[in-house]
Amino acid sequence: MSVAIVTDSTADLEPALARELGVTVVPLYVIFGQQRYLDGVEMTRAEFFKRMAAGGALPSTSQPTSQAFEDAYRPLVEAGHEVVSIHISSKLSGTINSAGAGAQAFAHARIERFDSQTASGGLGLLVTGAARMAREGAGSDEILAALHAWRASQHGYAVFPDLNHLVRGGRIGKARALVGGILRIVPIVEVKDGEAHEYGKARTFTRGLDDVATAAVSHVLRPEDARLAVVHTNAPEIAAELVARLRARLPVQAQEILTVAAGPAIGVHGGPGAAGVFSVG
Repeated sequence: MSVAIVTDSTADLEPALARELGVTVVPLYVIFGQQRYLDGVEMTRAEFFKRMAAGGALPSTSQPTSQAFEDAYRPLVEAGHEVVSIHISSKLSGTINSAGAGAQAFAHARIERFDSQTASGGLGLLVTGAARMAREGAGSDEILAALHAWRASQHGYAVFPDLNHLVRGGRIGKARALVGGILRIVPIVEVKDGEAHEYGKARTFTRGLDDVATAAVSHVLRPEDARLAVVHTNAPEIAAELVARLRARLPVQAQEILTVAAGPAIGVHGGPGAAGVFSVG
């Protein structure tokens, strides 16, 4: 039986890539005051960051409803597919719980949920890897085994101009210890065990980019087998600098280095001008 891959909008997949790989994306909600928008559907990245720059109350996000997942699963189940549904860390969002509730409508179908323990480009790496396996005919068990292996090998590091948005958005986790020095240092965060932890501090943002690149490459034992994603929040020039730093540090070319523009669901918490690296393998 063929396998369909489902994810949520925090994977930050470009729509063209999602269509090419046959991935169904369920959007989260972005909330400005009393107005609610579907992430990436009713509000684009450009519109989001423009509105965010205008000031006012900090926007927030909300997980999809169980009905949204039921609606996403239904045509896949009716077409005879098994489903592997891969989502943002359960420590960062309740999205995977909504997915579970939506799956209950299909008691006789196989719908497997997988907690990525990451987000954005890290989630995207898992989703695209799974989708390519599904396209090549892999079954659910084989895909899930690969996902577990990738999750065990994944790493993520990010540098922020400051931590204001992470603190205000409540997504800072163990990195809260950095807040005391927020005005004097550039914080570097590691995504570990599904949430943000303090990794280090840099005196300048440029040095922070160096530290993130060095940390990311330290885990790449076989670059030819490694897949990396450089993520940015409305900062493509910074992402390009980070890609250059990675290439300079890798002894041979990596299998893949993607550049990922983070959407509203991530931008809410990271704020503009942040960049990071996720890797698997």
